[in-house]
Amino acid sequence: MVATARPAHPYLERVSDALRSDSVAQETLWTFLDNSCNQLATAQSMHIHRNTVAYRLARVAKLTGHDPQDPEGSWVLAAARLHGRDRGNVASDGDAPETSG
Repeated sequence: MVATARPAHPYLERVSDALRSDSVAQETLWTFLDNSCNQLATAQSMHIHRNTVAYRLARVAKLTGHDPQDPEGSWVLAAARLHGRDRGNVASDGDAPETSG
């Protein structure tokens, strides 16, 4: 509901724009959210080290001002993801670019 509330749109667009500036961090965040905010499951899913996941999530926090490892931060980031999908600006599942390490 937050992602579709008109007053939230400008804020969610800024968060989405910040994420689009770093596609690797964005892909890591989406995978992290899809894996119930579990770093180990994210690392296994992406075939990278867990420390790499932690580094990338810290990058997300720096880019957006929202820590994905914090419950409130993960909600805002998930809302930005949904809002971006509604606008057609976020890759849908399976459309994220391949990355290594």
